[in-house]
Amino acid sequence: MERADRWTTLVENEFFRVDEVRLPAAMPHLFAVGGLRSHAGPLVLIVLEGGVMIGPEWGTPVEVGVGGTVLIPAGVVGWEPKVAAGTRVLAVGIGHGR
Repeated sequence: MERADRWTTLVENEFFRVDEVRLPAAMPHLFAVGGLRSHAGPLVLIVLEGGVMIGPEWGTPVEVGVGGTVLIPAGVVGWEPKVAAGTRVLAVGIGHGR
């Protein structure tokens, strides 16, 4: 699968970066070492299509649907949401720019 089939960078500057991301194919782009989540700073996911399931392994998960927003704090590492096939999000990385 080509990069363009998984994510498209819409805006990037020294303060933030916004990518349109197609999940689950682009999970490594967001969460793997070298991905957006591996940089310092929080990550915001805005659900455009599909759904994202968040929550701790020990608690009740919460489903975030179309129009919902998820803030992943900078201090949270080693975590990935569960996503439905065909999910599309805007991923906003603060402090992830050039």
